[in-house]
Amino acid sequence: MAIKHHIKIKCLLQLFTGQTIPGVTRNIGMDGVFLECHNSDPPKNGDAAMLTLTLLKANQPFTLKTSCRIISVQPDGMEIAAQFVYMAKNEVDVLKAVLAKKSVEID
Repeated sequence: MAIKHHIKIKCLLQLFTGQTIPGVTRNIGMDGVFLECHNSDPPKNGDAAMLTLTLLKANQPFTLKTSCRIISVQPDGMEIAAQFVYMAKNEVDVLKAVLAKKSVEID
């Protein structure tokens, strides 16, 4: 299990059913995130989706996208297993830098 970092990153979860769920990360690591969100129609454990993280680069939005799977739905959010390691190398490096700096702002 990867180390999780307490970093708030704006996210959008897009389920393959067409449903979108906005939220922010509570904890994030190279193997996934806990997404804080409130949804009256939550997804089911095991549902596949795309996760978009919105970072800041030179004060402009910079997004990272990856496929993911819902592990556990809870009243205040959901645990998500993400496929960050399958992103392009430069995107993986950006995420590693965010985790090391514990900041959504990247150079």
